[in-house]
Amino acid sequence: MSTNCLETNVTFPVYLLDKEPFGVTILRIGFQIALGFLGVIGNMTVCVVIIQKPKVLGPASQYLFSLAIADLCTLIFNLPIAILKEEDPFRWSLGRAFCLYIMPTTETFFGAAIFSIGLIGFERYVNIARKTARARRRLSYKKRCFILIGVWVSAFAFGSIPLYAFMEYDSCHKMCYLPWSMTEYMTYIMTLTVLWYVFPLAVVAFSYIKIAQLVSKRTTSLQGMPYGSTSMGNLHSSSIKTMLRQKRKTYRILTPLVILFAVCMLPLTLLRLVAIFWTEIAFQPYYTVLLTLMVVSTILNSAADPVIYCVVNREFRQQVKSIFGVTRLFQKLGRFISIRSLSLKGKGSFTVSVESQTSQTTRL
Repeated sequence: MSTNCLETNVTFPVYLLDKEPFGVTILRIGFQIALGFLGVIGNMTVCVVIIQKPKVLGPASQYLFSLAIADLCTLIFNLPIAILKEEDPFRWSLGRAFCLYIMPTTETFFGAAIFSIGLIGFERYVNIARKTARARRRLSYKKRCFILIGVWVSAFAFGSIPLYAFMEYDSCHKMCYLPWSMTEYMTYIMTLTVLWYVFPLAVVAFSYIKIAQLVSKRTTSLQGMPYGSTSMGNLHSSSIKTMLRQKRKTYRILTPLVILFAVCMLPLTLLRLVAIFWTEIAFQPYYTVLLTLMVVSTILNSAADPVIYCVVNREFRQQVKSIFGVTRLFQKLGRFISIRSLSLKGKGSFTVSVESQTSQTTRL
């Protein structure tokens, strides 16, 4: 083994980041680590809030819990690997065990995240469709759990099992790689592109369109029906308002999640597609710069979800404040200010009374 290592000579390309000043490298990596750390704290907070109040984010809370777990795993496992790949795209610095047993799992987290987002829109469409058909039955907590288990198993089966079966580690040159032909690699990447990006976004778009059509159709039919009585008119009005409220609730939390995913995961998707049709891109000087942009966009996709929940959901925002003690801090600050103002007013009234007594004494 050692003889082969000495006899084999592998030349690695020189990249633009290899010429980067050391201070700039520290700032770049520090920024990525800080962003990832904030994302870990945010997603852990999401998990804690949903555990404490399971319905804080509505019926989609279980799917958002699954999304938070996937984002956590992405930041904890995928981010360190991606940063090391930025510095040296070909060498593997984490050893044989990490290459063969941890590296293949990284694809599972991307699939679980986007499938969880897609389920939010699809279930909302199913619920509104059932309401239109006067079928009140909804998915139970246990059924949602089984669906999410199926999502994670499917993501693992499509994304990770092929890597577990074929991943190899070269201890001589410290390389973790797949000994696939170009046809096999192209098939795998195209499958992931469809499953991890195209298909979920198509499901969400389909859900959006169908929800809008169902709400519009139901609203038109209800408005065209004769009320007959005041109670029946109130019932029609209440039904329309309920459906419109469900539509707005779906759009409010799902729209920013989908836009964030579509924009932030686009660099990774495009880079993978370009790499299978132009294999020489990995040897271009600017390849590590593309990797950096891809890493930052992927971190943003996983770290920004808790910020979206805080912006669009007031109850979730209040729960986060209570967890970090912000509410108690403001309460204490408010009490301190009120006590301080009262004491100052007391001193002012005491000074006024003393001055009035003094003036009266002088007059006498």
